[in-house]
Amino acid sequence: MIRVGIIGSTGYAGQELVRILLQHPDAEIVWYGSRSYVDEKYSSVFGNMVNLVDAKCMGENMDELAKQADVIFTATPQGLCGSLVNEEILSKTKIIDLSADFRIKDVDTYEKWYGIKHQSPQFIKEAVYGLCEVNREKIKKARLIANPGCYPTCSFLSIYPLAKAGLIDMKSVIVDAKSGTSGAGRGAKVANLYCEVNESIKAYGVATHRHTPEIEEQLSYASGQEAVINFTPHLVPMNRGILVTAYANLVKDVTENMDKFELGIALSKIYDFMWDEFCDWYIEMAKYPIYHADEDPEAANAALWTLREVLKKSLKLLHPYMPFVTEEIYSKLVPEEESLMMSDWPVYEEEWNFPVDENIVDHYKEIIRGIRNVRAEMNVPNSRKATAFVVCEDEELGAGLALLGHAAQNMAALNELVIQKDKSGIADDAVSIVVPDATVYLPLEELIDFEQEIERLTKEEARLTKEIARSNGMLNNEKFVSKAPAAKVQEERDKLETYQQMMAQVKERLEGLKAKQS
Repeated sequence: MIRVGIIGSTGYAGQELVRILLQHPDAEIVWYGSRSYVDEKYSSVFGNMVNLVDAKCMGENMDELAKQADVIFTATPQGLCGSLVNEEILSKTKIIDLSADFRIKDVDTYEKWYGIKHQSPQFIKEAVYGLCEVNREKIKKARLIANPGCYPTCSFLSIYPLAKAGLIDMKSVIVDAKSGTSGAGRGAKVANLYCEVNESIKAYGVATHRHTPEIEEQLSYASGQEAVINFTPHLVPMNRGILVTAYANLVKDVTENMDKFELGIALSKIYDFMWDEFCDWYIEMAKYPIYHADEDPEAANAALWTLREVLKKSLKLLHPYMPFVTEEIYSKLVPEEESLMMSDWPVYEEEWNFPVDENIVDHYKEIIRGIRNVRAEMNVPNSRKATAFVVCEDEELGAGLALLGHAAQNMAALNELVIQKDKSGIADDAVSIVVPDATVYLPLEELIDFEQEIERLTKEEARLTKEIARSNGMLNNEKFVSKAPAAKVQEERDKLETYQQMMAQVKERLEGLKAKQS
């Protein structure tokens, strides 16, 4: 059981602290400290505690409290904790200070904004800013914790992911905050009277609020650059709670995208990648090495590492659109990291670009799609396996496709994927599938209907005829060639070349089938 002492337990912050700690299964409050209610029952100060707390309020004797408590909370005005703490006390217990005494690392800034002399600046450096979303591990080891302010907590957490990712101009931040009246403390003040607050909203501390330097300092740490904010708090007619709305200018590239309203395009690309590329293809290709790890442990580990890394980065890309789901998955996938929110935004790395491998996979996908389509058109059940022959003269492409042969067995219901440079050993009546730079043959003599195969190839010939005509029409159009971007024109020429290549293969296959039929 952790013994807890509270100095300032009869203020609003202290009362809330008592309420929370009374519900903690591992905490026992041994000291209810108060300057105004010494020797009075705590339940007489707060009637709602009558059946929960039977203890009397005690004073602010930090030395005596340190002997009794494992943790001391100081829910007091600025300056008190700084005047009470010393090395002897910190050697006996942990202190969590709810005031601003140890939040700001620069002593001069603290003294300027709070108008008091700091009594123990020697402990500022070791004090840990107690925002668990950022400093969880440091908090565990600290003996002096500076609990963040109310406005700074709300403001900082709303801006932190953008600041850390470098997406916003740190000198353009505007924070519009609205707080309930209890945030000002329990002391009697005219401005906080019911009649003053009710049916009213007002700004206060404009450009002078003491939480400003705390927010700026933490945002500067997060972004790695000086942060300058425009912070305006408002008092609203409610007991408790804070609503913060923060604004900032986005950096150049992001601004351009936002101005074009391209969020939907970005999300669509992420969706297409995760569903069509990652799930449909890579995970399926990775199954064989993973399931046969005993044969090649290195290949299995490489596949698993890649799966994990890709999923990590994909979750980061999805986080702005679905923060809660991605955070939950990320915490299970990467338990060694504190939070997805605090992780680095993915950046493009040229060394992770593998154009040769990408080309091989693109051809592999075309081959698998082609085999699946043919089997579907011919109503070939998956239970009937076949051998697929890929005729490819490109040695680099052929070697890459051969490495994916085991994956193809499951993905296309094959006995084997054979890569060769010519048609030797392939039956003349094998069903052909035309893909760029290669032809796939499926010896399905017992399964196919020759008439049906001729009909299929005839349809493919008609389709390619239309595409070639369309492409020729565009390239023969002087306006298109002269006005369209050069890259677009070249793209169309490449398409035409591919269509012509495929057409030659289709005609060759048709002639062969018709000759065999006759």
